[in-house]
Amino acid sequence: MTLKDIAKEVGVSISTVSRIINGNSSNAASKEMQDKIWSIARAGGYVPNTSAQALKQKNRENVPHHSIACVYARAQDAQNDAFFSTLTRSIEQEALKEGYIVKYSFSTFDIHNPATQNQIINNEVDGAAILGRCDKETLKFMKKHFHKIIYVGLNPLDAEYDQVICDGNAVASDAVSHLISQGHTQIGYIGETKNEIRYEAYCNTLKKIILILTKIL
Repeated sequence: MTLKDIAKEVGVSISTVSRIINGNSSNAASKEMQDKIWSIARAGGYVPNTSAQALKQKNRENVPHHSIACVYARAQDAQNDAFFSTLTRSIEQEALKEGYIVKYSFSTFDIHNPATQNQIINNEVDGAAILGRCDKETLKFMKKHFHKIIYVGLNPLDAEYDQVICDGNAVASDAVSHLISQGHTQIGYIGETKNEIRYEAYCNTLKKIILILTKIL
């Protein structure tokens, strides 16, 4: 599949498809159109031009032909979560640059679904990226079916995998401190609370500020 094929199927220009897939512009099309382009590219096994050119030159043995899977641990799919939707697109863009494709994705909510299990068994990939925190049962399942795993999320996992962690502690603490500096005194929290670093930072920062104010008074 080529950019031209994708553009024809979606009904947009080749340049629009190129900008979206190569991450050159987030405003090249609506979110719905971007999702459709990525869906078609993924289903068609699109690979970057550099790989395609090498294939034409019959250097097939030198062409990286690898694939990965994306696993959504906190949502049914990427479209249901703006944070992980952005991560998924970034993963797909970087994968394509390196000659990889995101072969398929699934939600941990469906790991006991026979269709999902068949998809995993019948579509071997080089590794998987877990997006979002998951439980021990899911980690056991992942270890059984994937040789290489990387975790991306807001809270560290108690597992020996490569992990890319957003510093939720610092972010939450800075957010609360900023609101207090703006004169706000009633600051609420919306989000998960169980084993959640951001919630702990929210509580700790408020306690710290109250303690400081008490000492000053």
